[in-house]
Amino acid sequence: MIRMERMRTSEGLNEYRKEMNGYETTKAIRNLSDRPDGKEILIIAMTANAFAEDVQAALDAGMDDHVAKPMDMDILISAIEKCVKR
Repeated sequence: MIRMERMRTSEGLNEYRKEMNGYETTKAIRNLSDRPDGKEILIIAMTANAFAEDVQAALDAGMDDHVAKPMDMDILISAIEKCVKR
């Protein structure tokens, strides 16, 4: 079971990658029946996989956005601002 309350921004989804990949973890968070806020928590993919199909896979999994590595802080901040304004 995913313990969302233990998830920290600095650790992100990587803490849970031992059992699930980022896509699986996102789907699990979005579908938590006892945590309706799981549908609202901001999840942004941060990965070196930057092809169009990688971006689409992240969005299909329920992530809010995708930022490719190496990360540009301006792009990350823009992605966060865009998601927060939704």
